[in-house]
Amino acid sequence: MTNSSPRPPIDRRSVLLALAALASAVIGHTQNFEGPDRLARIAPWWLLSATLFAVLILYRERPAWLGKLVADAPDVKVRTILTSLAALCSMWAVLVIIQKEDTGVPHYGDAFLFWAIAVGLLLAAMARRPGSILRHWVREHQADVLALTALTGLAAALRFTTLGELPSIIDGDEGLFGMAGLSVSDGGFQNPFGTYHGAGSLYLHLIAGLMRLFGANMLGLRMAPAISGTLAVPAVYLLGRELGGRRVALVAALVVAVSHFHVHFSRIVSVTYLQGTFFNTLALYLLISGLRRDSAPRLMLSGLVIGVYFLLYLDARMMIGVMAMIVLALALIDRALIARNARRLLLLVGVFLIVAAPMLLWAVRHPEEFNMRFIAAGTFENDLLALRMAETGKSAIQIFSDVGVSTFMTLIASPVVDFYFADLSVLNVVSSALFIFGLVYSWAHLRRVTSVSLNVWLWIGIAAIVVFTLDEYGAGYRLLFVFPAVCVLAGVGLDRALDLMQLPARASVAVGGALAVAFVSLNLSAYFTGYLTACRFGGDLATRMSARLGQHLKMLDPVRQAYLLTDGSVQAGTHPSLDFLSGRMAVTNILEPLAAAPPFEVGEPTAFIAVLERAPELETLAQQYPGGRWSQVIDCDRPVFVSYRVEGVAE
Repeated sequence: MTNSSPRPPIDRRSVLLALAALASAVIGHTQNFEGPDRLARIAPWWLLSATLFAVLILYRERPAWLGKLVADAPDVKVRTILTSLAALCSMWAVLVIIQKEDTGVPHYGDAFLFWAIAVGLLLAAMARRPGSILRHWVREHQADVLALTALTGLAAALRFTTLGELPSIIDGDEGLFGMAGLSVSDGGFQNPFGTYHGAGSLYLHLIAGLMRLFGANMLGLRMAPAISGTLAVPAVYLLGRELGGRRVALVAALVVAVSHFHVHFSRIVSVTYLQGTFFNTLALYLLISGLRRDSAPRLMLSGLVIGVYFLLYLDARMMIGVMAMIVLALALIDRALIARNARRLLLLVGVFLIVAAPMLLWAVRHPEEFNMRFIAAGTFENDLLALRMAETGKSAIQIFSDVGVSTFMTLIASPVVDFYFADLSVLNVVSSALFIFGLVYSWAHLRRVTSVSLNVWLWIGIAAIVVFTLDEYGAGYRLLFVFPAVCVLAGVGLDRALDLMQLPARASVAVGGALAVAFVSLNLSAYFTGYLTACRFGGDLATRMSARLGQHLKMLDPVRQAYLLTDGSVQAGTHPSLDFLSGRMAVTNILEPLAAAPPFEVGEPTAFIAVLERAPELETLAQQYPGGRWSQVIDCDRPVFVSYRVEGVAE
């Protein structure tokens, strides 16, 4: 009997490096087909494969040298190496995009992969021991973790429960995003670093991916805002804790979690500003905490977060301005804070440029598409100011003042209109009072970081809404941009009020608890009991009828074509929601009387839909095609269409 030595354990790093090098070579081989961009497609993968294998050689045969280079090097050196590699990957992605656009190549998977590798390298440069740091924080703040978990769970329940059913219709812009997501699945919007009506193509790819997972329906369409709306709660909590402490953070997170305003826009996909309540808040938290802690990783991560959001929606451009103004304002009240972080702030800018480079390329090469929303509805691009002055006889200052007051009043008193159509302001009676308290307290202490940060965000955001929209009634959903700052100010208001009253601890808890109960009950009853049952969403009759028609046509499957007898109040082709909900069914408008209409083709299952005013004509048509099935389309407990389904008539 002989003794055999135990096998050495498998070195997983070696295996992963070898497999990654092999996978890169295989991917490069799949790109080896004729075309003017052949070398550009293959070379990056060969280079990556060779680099990975070279690292494997050093790891196994020169471990001391590699350890000296990386493992034992100071953080700054490792950070420099990884950030430089990320910059090279991003630069290569930009060059690949240029080459593809110039040659008309429609596939951008390799460009996106190199951009993703750049992001991964940046993350590696920022956090070398994230697991241990997180575990240490959790041990020290167990009560906070439990409270935050409960609030986030509550937020998730309010956003995901019956998400595919309520609101019961989708509006036109939701349909627009739905059709764009379907287009991605069909091969459209191949360049993920472009724009579409202000939103980044990357956001459309996200919507398309979620619809592949959850279905091309209202649930799949609305998953993206529901996810971001839930994540906004911990983001606001972190910002509130950084600026005001634990009590401020809890109040701010609660306001976001149950606010009827935030819940509503988390349940529809048409308003992409909702995404900013997560991304913008997280970027600002990382900026301020990074400055206070002299932390390069936090400031770099702030640049990464705002860079990623820059690829998703246009209000990231406004947040970049807000962050720059906050830094300038902080330089006035605490010059030493900014001076000692000057190089780290340059790192933030550098990381942003690395992440945002593909979109910046799009802005340079496609300025009209990049600025489409501003061109379509901007104050200066459309000379709206001169038109309003001519219409009202007011001066420019009066007009801006009126819109500014109206915008602020939408926060605390006036109803939110567009994309909501509720008799509700952004804040209810409880949160609006706390917000005013916090705002007044911040004005009394303007030389504090908290006051400067929140006021700059709030007032620059409101000023941007006023200047760039000039719409007294269209501010509501745009106030999502400043909503996190409003929530933190509400937290400051309650926190300072309790301290100024000098109540005993138990009394403070009792007052805070009573206000929380009142706030939660008022918001939930106003939205789920009052609003959703009142058929207010959609705003106009055509929007609601288009959605109901699309839903009905989807239920008539396998019907492949439909004819709509209409009086013009609703028509196919005006609202993308009809196309999305019907599964892109072909719908033909019949505006003239049936006697004057051309013959119908009913060789396959066909649906005839009529508005109520034209129902008698549909009865006459049913005599021509007997044996069909009648049904009604109901909206808000009343019929809006009559439907007649024909199985098909042999030619």
